[in-house]
Formats: sequence, C-alpha cells, structure tokens
Amino acid sequence: MMKRLLLIIVSYLFVLNAYGSALIMEGLSEFSEFRTYPYVDKAFELEKQHRYTEAEEEIEKALNITPEHLPFLRYQYLLLTKAANYAKAEQVLNLIPNEQREGLLFALRNQQLKENNTLTSVQFIALLNGLTAEEKDKLTLSYLYQLETAKGATQALDWARELPSEMKSADILAYEAEKAFELDDFDRTISSIAAIQRQEGDLNERLRLLLGLSYLAKGNVPQALALANELPALKSSEGIVRQHIENLVEDNDISTARVQYEWLTTHHSLTNADYKKKFELAIRDNDLKSAIAAASPAGINCIANISLYAELNQLDIANERFQSCSPKEDPENWLYLAEKLGQTDAIESQLFSDDVLIQQQRKILANLYHREQQDQKQIALLDRPQNLNEYMLLATAQQRSGHFKEAVDTWYQLFLKTGDVEALDIATTLAIEHLSPRRSIALIHDSLRKLRSEAYQRTQLDRLLALYADHPAYFNPNEIKQFNDQPVSAQHLANLWVNNDACDVAQKALTQPESSFAYRVLAYCIYQTDPNKALAYLEKAHAQQPDKHDLFYFGYLYTVTDQPEKALSYWLLMPEDQLSPNMKFYIAQNFYHTGAYEKADTWWNAADLQQSEDWWLLGVNIAISRHQYSTAELRLQQADSRFDSVYIDDLYSRLYNASGEQDKLIEFYETQIAQHPDDATYKAELAYILFPTDTERAVRLLEQSIPSLDSEALFQAEHQLAIGYSRLGLNADAKAQYAKLIDPLSDSPSASDKQKLVYLQSQNKQVDNRWQFSISETGGNDARNAESTLFTADQNRFLLGEAQRTLLNHDNGANSLSFKLAWLSSGEDTPFDTKELDIGLSWRPLPTYDLNVALGLRHQLDGDKDTNGYIRIYGDPLAHLGMNKYWQSGVDYWWHQSLYLDIFQYLGRNQRLLYGRYDVGPVFPIKYDNQHRLRAYSFLQADQDENRTTDNSVTRSDFRAGLGVGWLSQWGYNKYHGYNHDLEVDLEWQHIIDSDFYPKTNTEDAFMLRLYWHY
Repeated sequence: MMKRLLLIIVSYLFVLNAYGSALIMEGLSEFSEFRTYPYVDKAFELEKQHRYTEAEEEIEKALNITPEHLPFLRYQYLLLTKAANYAKAEQVLNLIPNEQREGLLFALRNQQLKENNTLTSVQFIALLNGLTAEEKDKLTLSYLYQLETAKGATQALDWARELPSEMKSADILAYEAEKAFELDDFDRTISSIAAIQRQEGDLNERLRLLLGLSYLAKGNVPQALALANELPALKSSEGIVRQHIENLVEDNDISTARVQYEWLTTHHSLTNADYKKKFELAIRDNDLKSAIAAASPAGINCIANISLYAELNQLDIANERFQSCSPKEDPENWLYLAEKLGQTDAIESQLFSDDVLIQQQRKILANLYHREQQDQKQIALLDRPQNLNEYMLLATAQQRSGHFKEAVDTWYQLFLKTGDVEALDIATTLAIEHLSPRRSIALIHDSLRKLRSEAYQRTQLDRLLALYADHPAYFNPNEIKQFNDQPVSAQHLANLWVNNDACDVAQKALTQPESSFAYRVLAYCIYQTDPNKALAYLEKAHAQQPDKHDLFYFGYLYTVTDQPEKALSYWLLMPEDQLSPNMKFYIAQNFYHTGAYEKADTWWNAADLQQSEDWWLLGVNIAISRHQYSTAELRLQQADSRFDSVYIDDLYSRLYNASGEQDKLIEFYETQIAQHPDDATYKAELAYILFPTDTERAVRLLEQSIPSLDSEALFQAEHQLAIGYSRLGLNADAKAQYAKLIDPLSDSPSASDKQKLVYLQSQNKQVDNRWQFSISETGGNDARNAESTLFTADQNRFLLGEAQRTLLNHDNGANSLSFKLAWLSSGEDTPFDTKELDIGLSWRPLPTYDLNVALGLRHQLDGDKDTNGYIRIYGDPLAHLGMNKYWQSGVDYWWHQSLYLDIFQYLGRNQRLLYGRYDVGPVFPIKYDNQHRLRAYSFLQADQDENRTTDNSVTRSDFRAGLGVGWLSQWGYNKYHGYNHDLEVDLEWQHIIDSDFYPKTNTEDAFMLRLYWHY
C-alpha cells in the first residue's frame, strides 16, 4: 500500500514537470503567448538550477498578464511546492477549479509531512481537511511509517494511539497490531485486531496468527487453542499450535506437548523433523514404548532402537537383538550400548583400526573391569595408564587386590599430576595403615612441598603429628619451623615438644612465632614455669585458631595468674565428668577468689583432696569467709593434725581476727613466739594487735622483729614503729625512723614509691610541727557566690585566715582532736568591712572517714561585738574513696570528686546554717616539680539560712550550679617534709537556679575567683 501511494505522488509530479513551453502556452492568444514567453522560459531555466523561488517569481509575472491561465497556475503551484512555500501553494491551489485539483492537495500535504516529524495528532488532523477518506487513510499510514523510520516503532505506536477511533481504518489498525506485537504489547495487539474484526467481520491468516500468538504470550492458552480449533486446517491455526508446543517443551511440560503433536497429526501433514521430534519427546517423557513405535517413521537405526529396550530394562530382548546390530553401523554408539548391556566378551572380541575407537574400547573395558571388579584384567589393561581416569581405575584395582605399595604409588602419582587431594588422602591413609611409619612420614613430607591447599596442608600436618605421637622414635623436634609456617588442626599435639624433652629446640627456633601451633608449643613448654608469658602465648594462639583443649590451659593459667573470673569462664565450659579432682579444686579456689563462697564450698567438697595441704587451707578460708567459724576451726585442726606448716599457723591468726576472738588471737601469737622466739613475723603481728592498747610493748616487739623482716612486711613494720615513736612522744626517734623510710624512696622513679613518699613526708611533718595555717580569699560579682556556713553576710568579698593545732592522732596518723583559731571578714570593695574571730575544738571520731564535730565561740569584732557559742558538724563523706586533687604519678589524668556538707547551729540564738556542695572533674598533671596540676570541674551548690532569732522567722535558700577551672601547685620543698606550701587558684562560673536572697545584679549568672594558700 505504501509503495502504491508513493508511485501516485511521483507520477503526478512527473506529469506536472512534463509541461513543455508549447503545452503550457496552449490556449493563449498569440499576443499573450508573445508577452508571457520570456517569463515562462526563464522560469524553466531557473527550475533546472533548483532556484524554485526565483522561478516562481517569473511565473507570477506571467500570471499578472494572464491571471486565469490554468497551466500557469498549475506550474506556479508546482514551483511553490518545490520551494516548500506551502502557505502560498495552498492559496494558489484555491485558485484552481475543484474539478482540476485532483491529487494536488494530497501531494501538497504529503510534501509537508515529509519534512515534519513532530506533529501532534491534533496538528496532523488539521492538515487532512479537504482530502478524501482514501487520501486521509493513505496519508496517515505514510506518516506512521515515516515516524517509525525517524523515531522508532514505540513513538509511532504512541502517536497512533492518540488518533480518534473513527480515523482508524482496518489498515491503520493492522499497522498497530503488527507494531504492538513486535514490541510485546500483546494487549494492544489483541484490542487492535478486535477493532478490525468489528469493522471487517473476518480476519486474514496473518491477523489470526498474531491474535493466537498474543493469547499464548499472555498465558491465555484456552482462547488461543479455541481460535485454532475454529478453523483447524488454516496455516495460522498450525502456527498457533506449533508455538504452543514450543512453549510447552520450554516449560518441560512434555506430556501436554505430545498431546498437541497428535492434534497436528490429525489436521496437518508431519515432516520427518516432526516425527523425530515426536520420538525425542517420547524419550523425554520416558514413554519408551511410544518411542519404539515412532522409531521407524523417524528413521532411527538398530542401535538406537536397542537402546530403548535397554532403557525399558527389557535386557533379554536388548541382548538378543543386539547380536543383529553391526558395529559398522555406528561403532561409537555400539560400544556405548555394549558397555551398557555388559557385553564385555563382545567388546574384547572387536578389533578396531581407528585410534579413536581403540581408545574408546580401552576406556569402556576399563570401566567394565572396574564395575565387575576384574582387578587382575584391569591391572594388565592399564599397565601403562594413559590418562587420569586410568590412574584412578588402576589404583583402585591395586588397592582392592591388596597391592598396597603399588596402590600408594599410583594414587600419589595421580595427586602429583592433578593436585587431587582426595587421591593424596587415599595414598596417605593406605601408607599409614599398611606401610612403615618411615615410608608414611616420607610421603607426607614430600606432599607438603607440593600442596597448595591450606586446608589439606593442615590435614597432612595433623597426620604427621599423629605419627610422631604414635611413633616417638621418628619424632624430629627441629621440624618446629615447618609448623610455624603452616596451619595445623591438631593443636593439642603441640605438647610433643614437652613430652619429648625438646622445649629447648622449640624455644631456640621460635624466636618469632607466627602460627597458632607455634604459640601453643611455647605456651605448653613454659605454662608451669612462666604462666603469665604462657598465657600471652596461648591467647595469641587461641585468637588465631581456637582448640577445645584450650579450656583446660586457660582455666589453669588464669587461675595461677589470679584472674578467677576468666578462669571460671573456661573451667565451667568443660563437662563435669571430664573434670579431675585437681580441676575441681581449681574451680573451688576461683569461686573463693570471686567471693562466691557457697559455690566454692560445694566444689571444695567435690574435689575431696584430703592428702593435699592446699585443699585444707582453701577449705578453712572458705569457711571463714562464710562466717562458719566453728567449721573453719574444725577443718584447721584436722589440717594441723596432718601437716606441719607455717601456712596453717597463719590461718589461726585470720580465723581469730575474723571471729573477733582477740584474746585467742593474742594467746595464739604469745604461744607461737614462745615456741618460735626467732620468728619475727609473729612478733610483728602481735605488735599490730597490741598497738592501740599497749603501744610501748608494741614498739618493743617491732624493734625486735624488724632486723629479720624483709620487703613489704619490713616497710609496714618500720612505718608502724615510726607512728609508735611519735605516739610515745619520742619525736627524735620518730623523725629518724621516718628519715630511714624516706631516704630509699627519694630518688625512686616508681609511681607507687612516689605516692608512698608523699604520704610519709606528710606524717613526718606532723611529728614535731602540729600547727597548720591557711588563707582563703574569694571574690565575685554576686553576694552569695562564696557562701558557706563559716560566714553569713551577703557581700562580694570574703577572707578566711585559719590556724590549726593537732592535739591527738588516730593510729593511722589522721587527726583525732585539734584546736582551731580563725579570722573571718568580708566586704563589698575590700574584704575587711565586717570582721569576726572564731575559736574552737574539732573532733574526728573515725580514722578513715572525714566526719568532724566542732564546738566553739564566734566573736564579732565590730558592730554589736556579740559573742555566740556554736556546734558544727562538717566533712566530706566521699573523701575515703581517694578521688582527691593531690598529685598522682604515672597517670595521664585522674578524677576528683568531693561532697562537702556543713551544719552550723548557734547556741546563743536560734539560727541554723546549712551548706552543701558537690564537685566533680578531671585533674591533669602538668609538671612533677612543684606538682603543678590543672583541674576542670562542674558543681552543684546549695545553702540555707534558718533564722528564728526574732518573732518573724525567716528561712532563705540558694541553689546554683556551674563550671570552673583551677590551677594547683606546691612550694617550699623539703626532702623529709615534702612541700610546705599548697596554692590553688580557681575561676568559677555560677548559674543561679533558685534563690530567696535579694539579688544585687540583674543577671542569673555570677563569676567568682578564689585564692587558697595552706602551710
């Protein structure tokens, strides 16, 4: 249809162009012809040069002379069309009578459309005005093909979708159906064909085929088959069913495909290819009887036919008919069928000349000999194996016939040629089971040099270690280097070096251990002599490659390195029936060290090692910790009757200390001293007990014991002796003793020694100098930012000067009773506007807790000059935790916290002052000399003034929080006293959260600077 359309257009243009100067003048008078000829002739010349616009201008001049001359108008229309001046061409066309216009408007529109591929359907329809229905249809089809060429079928189809349905003829709908099918838009194909059917009634073969194939593509098989069955003899019906068969075969629905082949057989003629297909489908459907029936029409040969009987397991028929099949018909398949039927003799009897068939015959016989276990024939056939499969078959025959040496060699050759680790596995297993250890070890060593598989290297190394474990005479400890480089699974066999006294070889070779096995060898070698190092080795080994035997070693090593929680985490993973009495003892010991005393007692009883002193000692300690003192004493007595041990004697001390039976404890030490007069430990222990009640005798006992003590026991005794001298007023002796303790610590770089030094210097300082002095000044921009119970005035500046004299000390050196004298003053611009004097006594009842009770008098030095008595309770309940600001050595920073609480009650007037402040923050060491420190902190602060001295009782409170930084340092160093001056400067920002006091500023934030000095 498209070709016909183009032919009409070209023919028409040719006719127009065929006008000569004579014909175009036809109908003109001689005068008009004379006048117009020059223009027409020039127009022809310009047209030949493709100068269409200029040619049209010449014809325009001729038309001015003869405006109604139809040939001129036709020629002008032609030139305007060639010049693409379609608007003017349409104007000229309107000048031509209707009966003379046939084809001209169509040609114009067609020319316009050729140069425009961007028209919408609305724009396109507008161009169709004035055309006949046939021309519209032709033009629409032409434009669709044009769009398809320019922009593709998808856009052409989208454009066609926008056309009104009344414009779509059967040809246009057929175009849509074809293109939609090509684009797999099967719904569009079906709808387009349905529209054609409504217009035309019947469908041609092509459309019926497209419709059926679309149904199939959408999975609507019943409708597709219904269409085929309407007119089954048509080629389109055949095409639908054939496509359906292909789909079924692709979906592996073979039985249904065969049913459809029967439909084809009924309605159409089958080709040889169809019969072969039916034969193949019968085979695939396992319908071998039908396959046999189809074999003859399909041209299947004798051998293939017999194969079907074999598949049906009709072996008697197959073997009988096999004799009638000639090997020459299909020698390759004859051999395969003979193998399948087990026709070993027939195969052996054939002599082939073709090398390929000879190799195939050899291969089949090898397979048959293997299957029938004709091992001697196999060994003879494969005497010189030609390929890898023959190596495997030969090795199997040698192995089955008991030729183990040859079998090992053949399997190993197969491994060498292929890298097949299964072949190596068989070779190694046979060697270990049937050959000598020396031969097996040599084979493993050789294989390790050739193996690339890390997993199988591990298997071979495990076998090698197992051989060494079973045959220690062949063990070579120098091979440890190999085990350091390669992976091993049998990690527990790392104890070979221990068991064979070869640890010196291992330790010398393993200067840089890498593998988990190497680390375990080292760990097992030293786990009893150096458990910490052994633990480090074992942890590295376990991290690389865990082993179940690690549970025991980890449990033991964590036990002896005092890590009971970790030890238990391993011991308790072991099944209880695998735990020895010693292991149960270790579990009990670890539970004891974690504080799980009841569990410890259960496991202690389960261990039942009555011949072990350690077992008895643990039992006593467990009973003491459970406060079962009678049980502990009974166990201790039983142990004492079995063993003569200083450790048992020491437990008496612990028992009586724990039970509070001090008389028994003193009696025990007195007895021990009487029995062992040279034992300094008993004297020192008795001295510590007697120190609070009989300091003088305690000092004598310490003096006697010190020459025989060493290490920490010596330091403790000498320190206690220094405190004793001080307590007895023997200050010179005390200072000499402190000097003795301080001298060896002065130059020690140890952080713990430096802490001891600071502590001793502080105590020595108080031996003959019991006075302390301090000055603190605080200033800021808020009346209460420096508030404390020491002073109640609402002023910005505050000054406190204080002197303290220690009167009594606790046994640990802490102050017990002290005298205090304080100066307090404050003001707005200077801290001296209001002044008070405070004098009193302060008592600290507990040696380890900072809790103080004070009684005193406070006298106002100006104003009313009142004097009032008071009682005060103050201190820091968190001080005993040790999180203070004092210098710490060997750390990058430490945390400081304090909770200062103060309750101040006047005795002469009904007024109570309450104050509390919590500080927390890090402290950073800056420089050891002068112990420079920088601290940052946050705080919460609250105070309350309850004043009921007048009829109008007033309770006011203040609550604030903030941040601060401080610089701390110490000055005036003395070797034996340490630093005498403490200096601290703090800058603090305070945010007032809630306050009942009258604010002197309009801000809720305040700032404070504090200076503190202590001597």
